[in-house]
Amino acid sequence: MPIRQVFSKRESESCRTGIDVYRYDVFPDTLASQVGSIFGDVAKKLDFQLVEQICDRALRDLCREHGRKVRPLSRPSFLSRDYSRDTAFDRYVEYFESEKRSLERLDYIEVFFQDVDASKGEANRKIKKVARSRYAEPDFEQERSELNQRFLQHSLGYQLEGLRLVRLDSGFLHAQAVRPILEILDTNDYSGAQAEFLLAHEHYRHRRFEDALVNCGKAFESTMKAICTKRGWNYDQDRSTAKELISILESKDFFPRFWQSTMGSLRVLLESAIPAPRNKRGGHGAGASVRVVPEEMVTYVMHLTASTLLYLAQVERSNSVQQ
Repeated sequence: MPIRQVFSKRESESCRTGIDVYRYDVFPDTLASQVGSIFGDVAKKLDFQLVEQICDRALRDLCREHGRKVRPLSRPSFLSRDYSRDTAFDRYVEYFESEKRSLERLDYIEVFFQDVDASKGEANRKIKKVARSRYAEPDFEQERSELNQRFLQHSLGYQLEGLRLVRLDSGFLHAQAVRPILEILDTNDYSGAQAEFLLAHEHYRHRRFEDALVNCGKAFESTMKAICTKRGWNYDQDRSTAKELISILESKDFFPRFWQSTMGSLRVLLESAIPAPRNKRGGHGAGASVRVVPEEMVTYVMHLTASTLLYLAQVERSNSVQQ
């Protein structure tokens, strides 16, 4: 029997450390209960016997990989007047919720969605011809979407992409910008900017997108104020805007001169990158109609904020070393 490459095995091969806005080793019981309900929503879209086959086979694979024993299903007993029925699906959810190791819990999620997807053809064959046009292709995108939103809600740094679970810090931008800037900001000099950037992520996870934009802008301003304070450059702590702070840094030759010729105006780039979306979409009243801030725009601004803060902090550190 081939060895199944479950998520926990893949993850144990990599050892990532450092500061992050997400957790990777804590799987709350509340989330496990919510995921169990998502499993139930998926199961309702499939034939009962097919679900039983999927869950029985999947649990046996997982128990083999995890080194656990599979308990037999209890059947109704007419002699003892116990008419309750134990299903393979119920047993699968029971094992999932009772598993206390976080990575192994994730195995149950990935394997469940993989095996359900693999059974689509079998599910189609089980459907009566008269109903085939209506139920031919079960769709589980709604359940996948809820699962990923639950991960974010609980600050768990994983997402189900296709049929594989991936760590959020495996993404290029997250690995190269978000995590590095969190480590740099983890000092007394940048404590205000760190708190605001972390709060932006907190708002993002709970889909409070306007608040996320506002806190991105605050973190941007706080980082520049911290640099000005370290350098002894005068600014108004309460009134200086992002535009004014950028002007101060530019007037002090904080930005390398050669960047002005190769990238154009860095000042325009910084001004338009973060303050503009914040001021136009998240910094003013919505008026008579409800304003919707697109999630993709907020994601873009948050990554751009991380990249810009990282650049500013790295230039400050480089200049300090040279002095």
